[in-house]
Amino acid sequence: MAKKNNNKSTNSSNKRPPIVAVLGHVDHGKTSLLDYIRKSKIVDREAGGITQGIGAYQIETSSTKITFIDTPGHEAFSKMRSRGAVVADIAILVVAADDSVMPQTKESVKYIRDTGTPMIVAINKTDLPSAQPEKVKKDLLRIDVACEGYGGETVAVNISAKTGKGVDELLEMVGLVADMQELTADPQGNLEGVVVESRLDKRIGILATVIVKNGTLENRDVIQVGNIQGKVKAMFNEFGKGVKRVLPSQPAEILGFSDLVSVGSEVTRVGENTQVANSEAKSAAKDKTKKDSVLKLIVKASSNGSLESVLESLPDEIEVIRSGVGNINLEEVEFAIASKAAIVGFEIIADSVVTQFAADQRVILRTYKVIYKLVEEVEDVIIELTSEPEEVVTGVAKILAKFSINDVNVAGARVEQGKFKLKDKVKVEHDGKVSRGKVVSIKQQKVEMNEANQGEEYGIGISPELDFNKGDVIIAYNIN
Repeated sequence: MAKKNNNKSTNSSNKRPPIVAVLGHVDHGKTSLLDYIRKSKIVDREAGGITQGIGAYQIETSSTKITFIDTPGHEAFSKMRSRGAVVADIAILVVAADDSVMPQTKESVKYIRDTGTPMIVAINKTDLPSAQPEKVKKDLLRIDVACEGYGGETVAVNISAKTGKGVDELLEMVGLVADMQELTADPQGNLEGVVVESRLDKRIGILATVIVKNGTLENRDVIQVGNIQGKVKAMFNEFGKGVKRVLPSQPAEILGFSDLVSVGSEVTRVGENTQVANSEAKSAAKDKTKKDSVLKLIVKASSNGSLESVLESLPDEIEVIRSGVGNINLEEVEFAIASKAAIVGFEIIADSVVTQFAADQRVILRTYKVIYKLVEEVEDVIIELTSEPEEVVTGVAKILAKFSINDVNVAGARVEQGKFKLKDKVKVEHDGKVSRGKVVSIKQQKVEMNEANQGEEYGIGISPELDFNKGDVIIAYNIN
């Protein structure tokens, strides 16, 4: 089941640590597991432990080093796969023992399989009285994940991210699966790295978190991501300490780009004969526009990686007219007013002044902490906007005569059902065609009326002129 190794060099190849992503359904314990591993395996190595979230970190066990990609939120979106199964050598699928297989569990399995990444199942929350780890294995079998003891070879480890039970065993399994893959890299070879995060720091500028897959990244290197070049001015590890070089499987935050770079893009050293990031990655951070859009949207997020995840997850009917990193401000609300757009934010805030201004101007402004909630609400709006309008009939009248008064088309009609009111929408079907207008006047015996009631005859003025004859039926309706 070992994944094909694409990092071997024709030069001197050395064993490199595995890169691991943790995936699974929301609230099943991905973050808790990563937090426990951080606290238990790193805090003793550096005083104070990790000081900043750079999107990845490396731990050291008794047998091997392991790099974890600290993926945010929900992994079931295509661009964020680059922060999970695409970049990773191994994927840990977290499933709660008291909740079993859920929608995002299935989606995570699909993405792991699409990339051919070896998988280890971590059955979490086994410390709870309601835990049923064997049920989890049976449910996984129903989505074609066969664990050991259930006809397959997928390793499943019972853990508790809360107490730490089974976590050491899980890390041992990671080491064993990594050994089977024979992961190698050439520290002296061409640079190959992957962007796993990109963000704007207001104090020092643009920072990009990179995991090196081959070669060595050093200070003052001139590197390229897609069509963006930069010179490495400084590099920081997960402890916030400056480093001079980054070896294979190590993560580091890089200062030196003039623009935000796309998550999932390949990092190369300028001048080396390596494949440049594909065109899809180049454009991933650009605004997503759709020809058949029904809703205009302004999108803001806390980081470039999160922004890409949101943009790639939005339905095709959305037209993103502006997007960016940072909190929502007044200028964006003004832009939304002019563009008749809504504003959504992910993992950010809008202060009370901005929120009140948006409310006063009737601009929709929403912020979210979970991406799939954001997408669900946007999809609900689209369904509402694209649904066929329902016509509710409020009145039916038979046309007895047709005449014109002061250029207004008037139907002499008897109301058979319901009633007609001024400004009602009306339609008439004649010779297979439907023409529509609205009621502009109602008269009975030359007396102006506000409505025409069932069982009586009226002169009903309609604008614009409709195509009807004596004997046709005119219908009043509302749109729901």
